[in-house]
Amino acid sequence: MVSKYINNAYKRQTFSKYENLYLVCLILVGTIVRIIYHYNRPFIGDEVGTLIYTEKSISYILSHFESWLTMNYFILLEKIVFRLSGHNQMVLAFIPFIAGISTIPLTAILAKHFTSTKVALISATLVAMNSYLIHFSGIIRSYSLLAALSLAVIILFFNWFSNRTYKNGVYVSVASYFLVLSHLNGIYVLAYILLILCIDWFSMLARKEKSGVSTLLIPLFGSFLFMMASYIKIFSGVFAWGIPYHDVPPTNIAYIPYVFSQYFGFGFYGWPSAVLMICAALATFKYERPSLILWPYLILPIILISVQGISYFPWGYSRFLIILLPICIIFIAEEIQRFSSFLVPDNSNVFGIFLTIMLLITWGPNLQSGYETKFDYP
Repeated sequence: MVSKYINNAYKRQTFSKYENLYLVCLILVGTIVRIIYHYNRPFIGDEVGTLIYTEKSISYILSHFESWLTMNYFILLEKIVFRLSGHNQMVLAFIPFIAGISTIPLTAILAKHFTSTKVALISATLVAMNSYLIHFSGIIRSYSLLAALSLAVIILFFNWFSNRTYKNGVYVSVASYFLVLSHLNGIYVLAYILLILCIDWFSMLARKEKSGVSTLLIPLFGSFLFMMASYIKIFSGVFAWGIPYHDVPPTNIAYIPYVFSQYFGFGFYGWPSAVLMICAALATFKYERPSLILWPYLILPIILISVQGISYFPWGYSRFLIILLPICIIFIAEEIQRFSSFLVPDNSNVFGIFLTIMLLITWGPNLQSGYETKFDYP
């Protein structure tokens, strides 16, 4: 019974005064690290596409889907910011930067509802210092915004799940609309929500109980209509652009190790994160932790991508699946806390800090490599 499970798992915990202070300091540290990382960094790769298309007319941006124009409304927003700033290119990094910073507290908020405040703060620490999230916090593409809005939608969804009112349903729907506008891959987050809703509806129907799903489905349907209206002019372009990147489904998912390496480290440096992730999976299913409900969120997009027949470059999947990274980090943080409590029960907090620092050290090479890349360009 999904509703009973989630309602029992969902914890309305609050951070203590000192935990809130730590989170504020963590946001400040994450901000400083991102400023240092991106300061004086030239725009490269796909970012050039953003620069090119911000010079296009609004009608062109909202009626074409091609090459670098695959996040139309984000580029439209960047165009507006660009104009308001007097054509200052550096201001284009403002929206991705704010979105990247917001991912820190949003991850903590989601984590505390299904784990503990300690795990939530470990999660926030890891998000603040994760090289991949740091890198995309200043990239003038919509990926950091996609990650932040995905977290916001999931938080609002579970808030609705525990209190099924139309007001909360509208919150989820509005956030979902902006999520899909930021990037079409936001659809995978909505697929997860619909999956949970379907399972919950069938389980409550079997028990002849009122599910209350209409308080979300009705606003969500309205949001879906707005999504359709927003993309109707470019649907043909979306399908045409995707043809070269499709194969006979189901497509291979061999890209997963490469994506994991991009997120946490290549070779030896990625093994600690991999071990923690595997242990987290085993422990979550064995002990039926509350965070079990988040595992379909990780698995479903990968399945859907394969069933859709999408076949892309390995590095491309990392960007498209950035919505999964904060959730992976929550599971890793939960395992750090479990190991700390099991190995050193009397000083679990101190040992947890030690394990977190050791893990961050293994992430160092990815961070250093990304930082030094900016010096490769004039």
